[in-house]
Amino acid sequence: MLLRHQSGLPEYVHSESFIRSLSAKISTIGPDAFLTGEEIIALILDHDPLFEAGKGYAYSDTNYILVGMIIEKVTGNTYYEELERRFLIPMRLSNTGAANRRRIKGLVPGYIKGRTPFNLPRKVMENGMLVYNPATEWTGGGLFSNPRDLVRWARALFEGEAMKGDYLGELLNAVPKDPKQQEKFGPDVRYGLGVTIRNTRFGPAYGHRGWTPGYLSVFEYYPSLKLAVALQINELGDHNMTAYVDALVAALVEGRGKNRGNP
Repeated sequence: MLLRHQSGLPEYVHSESFIRSLSAKISTIGPDAFLTGEEIIALILDHDPLFEAGKGYAYSDTNYILVGMIIEKVTGNTYYEELERRFLIPMRLSNTGAANRRRIKGLVPGYIKGRTPFNLPRKVMENGMLVYNPATEWTGGGLFSNPRDLVRWARALFEGEAMKGDYLGELLNAVPKDPKQQEKFGPDVRYGLGVTIRNTRFGPAYGHRGWTPGYLSVFEYYPSLKLAVALQINELGDHNMTAYVDALVAALVEGRGKNRGNP
């Protein structure tokens, strides 16, 4: 229910209490301040559930924060330690790691187009450092990566090689998304265990998209083509990432056709 966003837990990111709590911590500690998982969960404890658990769908990063707390409770290690041990190191995802600090080596400056979230400046880097601490996102998206690593991850995950056992059936066991999401993702869009499933001209596409102030990312895997694609933009604004990815995949498929038979 947590990974399918069927828990009914409200989204902390858009709550006024989140902005107040983070702002208060920043005013005391400075720009390196962040909220812990426990502090984030505390922000929604007095909220009514969106629906009875298991009886609906509503995307909420609160679910991922709870999953992170469960991981650390069960394993006795930090989430980032488990992530490195289980995935990043064995899969050689050397350009992916913990976004738990303001200075991230190799990160290009990000920009915000239009209304700036969380009262941030339009350029979210200053002197080689983010003006905010991404550590607050934690298991809700607190990672840096690049397209190479994202396509490697997509192929391993959706070709059944990322973990032991036959996990794809449960991973792709999806529920319908909110109807208002159809404009963004297309008709009949569904959501599995942390994966968006949408229909395309090339069959189903499995993937996810995400944003953080100044940046947008998306990756998808097309089982009918055995193809994974990833796209990242260092500008948060009114971008149609679905259209961008569709155009990219069409160009790649066209290129495959032209090169068919060539060595």
